[in-house]
Amino acid sequence: LSSPTSDTFSVDINAEAQTDMDIHRFIEAKSSDLSLKLSQGEVGQLTQQASGLFIWCTTVFRYVESSKNPYADIMKFITGTPPLGPAQQIHSLYDKIIQSAVSPVHPEDVSLMQMILGVVFVTTRLRPLSAKAISTFLTKEGENHEEKGNWVQNIIRSLRSVLYEDPTMSNAVRTCHPSFLDFLEGKIKADFSLSITQLHQLMFRKLNDPYHLNKDIPDLYQRISRSIPEA
Repeated sequence: LSSPTSDTFSVDINAEAQTDMDIHRFIEAKSSDLSLKLSQGEVGQLTQQASGLFIWCTTVFRYVESSKNPYADIMKFITGTPPLGPAQQIHSLYDKIIQSAVSPVHPEDVSLMQMILGVVFVTTRLRPLSAKAISTFLTKEGENHEEKGNWVQNIIRSLRSVLYEDPTMSNAVRTCHPSFLDFLEGKIKADFSLSITQLHQLMFRKLNDPYHLNKDIPDLYQRISRSIPEA
């Protein structure tokens, strides 16, 4: 009789192999849809980079679908670093996506993107906001609201492989997968210029209560509706 340990190990190996086969087929199908003529070796490298994560594959192809040069962009993921563990691999992908969303030579774009992602992070679990509502929070006194709104909308569109506008919630900006929120939490703490607490205070300055987190404001939704009727 086989020991329980060897049986479990065999099942795990088989399950992992089946997942890799499914990912391989998925990559072949998506590549065909986008007319990407990938060799079997390149499909195999992408499968390896996925580290068994379908969300890695779907995010890569959402990113490539909106690219001006899909083949060149997908090759970035084929020729990238060796696969890490699953969590590190998906976070590495998210890092590449936000770094490519705006030009590093325009610090104001980078700063605004960080603010947008910060607002998405602090609102998404309670009441996700539309791009228009987000721009209202981020428009400073003296700035043209329409111009700022267009700027915010363009950055959100450049992040459409990780964010989407939900038509069932008045086009609220939401994350494509919960793992992006986990990534953002660590990213805000490590790399963004504002802390999570500062982001709360920034948002609710417009609600005339800048010193409380949203969980501590009992009439939060009413205040948002009064400040931003179309949120």
